[in-house]
Amino acid sequence: MSYPTIVEAKDVRFFEIKEYQTTGGRSVKLKGLVFHSALAVSGVDVIPTENTVQVLVRLTPARKGLSGSFQVDVPLPMPNSRILFGPANVQIWPVQH
Repeated sequence: MSYPTIVEAKDVRFFEIKEYQTTGGRSVKLKGLVFHSALAVSGVDVIPTENTVQVLVRLTPARKGLSGSFQVDVPLPMPNSRILFGPANVQIWPVQH
């Protein structure tokens, strides 16, 4: 059986994308739920570069003890940092209208 190993932004319901101050700068709290009933979250990778941070949510077949929800705090390296989500690098922060 073939399944995606990294979730796409279109397959996530984000419950929270909220910026907050830390002692070292700024971070964004991401909370979400993956909409793949047979898959669960196995981990989250946060990959910073100069002015962007890529967030990759890894998937695995669902089993006891795992769920489709995730929560991660993403440090922002610069004042104008962007957060890109998934393999397609969809910008989720700052929110574009």
